[in-house]
Amino acid sequence: YCAVSLLSVLYSSVFLPSLSFAQAEASPSASSHDSSAKDDIPFADYLAGKFAQSSGDNRKSVQFLQDSLARDPGNQEILANLYHEYVAAGDIAQAIATAKKLDSSKKIDDGGEFPPALLLSVEAAKNGDFAAAEHYLQSVPKSGFNILLTPLVEAWLKQGNKEIKSPIDAKDIMHNSKMLLPDIYLNAAYINEINGFGPEALQQYETSTSDPSMVSLRALQALANYYVRHDNKDKYKQLTESYTAIHGETILTE
Repeated sequence: YCAVSLLSVLYSSVFLPSLSFAQAEASPSASSHDSSAKDDIPFADYLAGKFAQSSGDNRKSVQFLQDSLARDPGNQEILANLYHEYVAAGDIAQAIATAKKLDSSKKIDDGGEFPPALLLSVEAAKNGDFAAAEHYLQSVPKSGFNILLTPLVEAWLKQGNKEIKSPIDAKDIMHNSKMLLPDIYLNAAYINEINGFGPEALQQYETSTSDPSMVSLRALQALANYYVRHDNKDKYKQLTESYTAIHGETILTE
């Protein structure tokens, strides 16, 4: 997650007085402040929130941005920053609610790595509204991490629309061979297994764990789980022993 930097504003001679106040306000050592003085300084809460954000203090950033929004309800810049802070904090419920407020004003994307439209697309798909999910997905820019995330969402939308009629390969999800990361194979495996294509699912599971330097614990757990569910104890033992030899004890051996 990358916050949009406001250094050009923070160091502007116009906002330096506000910044000085904001820094004192955001500092954990500040035990009290003059609320009347705060009311007289435009954007004080917002700048305090941005300072806390740049300092990596997510809790303080959310607190100040919420205060700023209370002073200026509907401010799209504040909402956009709050949205990304909620995503960074893993508060998906609040992020969705904020994304909907941004969507209502047609401010779908502000250049962030996980734009509101992408989250709204996933939420709509979870609720079975695949038409809305596709609508949101169309507005997601094809840049940055979206190049990787968008095809995954598209694949699951096809699954939701019951368009998967035959086994799929990771290359069916991600056409760019340079982007065929383990999680692409893993998602292809999930979709294959859901549709009853067991052998093809296993092939994708195993490919997702074939490179020890890139394998994720999630992929290993999924493959181990597949072996257990299909009573392939030898393969399960081989997987756990080979992974443990490389990475040490893991929850795979429990």
